[in-house]
Amino acid sequence: MAPLKRIFSVLFFVLLTGSLSAKDFQEYVTPVPESLYPKEKGVCYDESTLPVSAIHTMHYVQCGNPAGYPVVVFHGGPGGGLSKSMRLMFDPDFFRVILYDQRGAGSSTPYASIEENTTPLLIEDVEKLRIHLDIEKWGVMGHSWGATMALLYAEEQQDRTSFIAVAGIWLSREKDVDWYLRGGAGQFYPEAWKQFFDFIPADERGDLVAAYHKRLNGVDEAMANEAAIRWVSWEINLLQIKALTADALDPAQILPVARLENHYFANRSFISRTKQILRPSRLAHITGIPTVIINGRYDMVCNAYATVELHKALPSSHLVFTNTGHDLWDGQKYEFARTMQGALDWIRDQIAPPISTSRPAEIVQ
Repeated sequence: MAPLKRIFSVLFFVLLTGSLSAKDFQEYVTPVPESLYPKEKGVCYDESTLPVSAIHTMHYVQCGNPAGYPVVVFHGGPGGGLSKSMRLMFDPDFFRVILYDQRGAGSSTPYASIEENTTPLLIEDVEKLRIHLDIEKWGVMGHSWGATMALLYAEEQQDRTSFIAVAGIWLSREKDVDWYLRGGAGQFYPEAWKQFFDFIPADERGDLVAAYHKRLNGVDEAMANEAAIRWVSWEINLLQIKALTADALDPAQILPVARLENHYFANRSFISRTKQILRPSRLAHITGIPTVIINGRYDMVCNAYATVELHKALPSSHLVFTNTGHDLWDGQKYEFARTMQGALDWIRDQIAPPISTSRPAEIVQ
């Protein structure tokens, strides 16, 4: 493989035209890497904040090689918050990995605020971060809602995007919400669906998102807490092939997250018709950007049809299905994450080596 990798580095311009064969890509993901990169190598060397509006301040972390190739990682949710474990999929000697918390998420402040919290503003925030970090061009990577964000950002800022790596494809369309929150996935998890569905009175079940929105944001604290438990429990049941337990959920922790996620779904994710990801005029912006797509074959949150639609719309993209569910950490020995690691290794070998492999001492675990 070494000579082939050197050829890839020299011929990176070929990749930009989408003319490299799928076979070359498959060699990196079949079989998948045996293990993720060790956390001892992928140190996080910078943790800071950036004011992005009069009321919102972004929290971000940088990991890996400070002189490496930059990539920004979009977390899920909306409202999920960054996970430093995401860095383990990136070669720490090659990549400069930037993880950040979107408005209202994680350690960004104010926590769980829905004020001035819309998708266009989130996209603007990422550009502010890129400029703040003095990065000319970077790759984008995201899972679930993070995939939505990565694709939307790339379509807005194609000249600033060098590659796209997305997993657990959520396109934020009405039919995607129908699948997730209006009975589609409920056919496969009827017991969990019953708990989610029956909580709402019969005369309001025609729009579960609106019904939960009213209860999550109402003055009845007990009702809001119970609504949050039902909302989050439904999601937890769908994350992995083997359903996770949703016992002992703390309303104080999950209510803000449920409110923020529901805030987006109740407003069609603040994505107008003209900004829909699969709109041809939008796709035209990213057809020349190298793109890899990974999805769990048994994903019950993001149905596989969305993944296939995206791949068909970007015919030069590379697609892999894993034998997993939605959770990026699902599968034997994190098969889903290791598949994304293989895809990122493939991307790495299309790019010239980083300037330096020296890194300062770790300050963030």
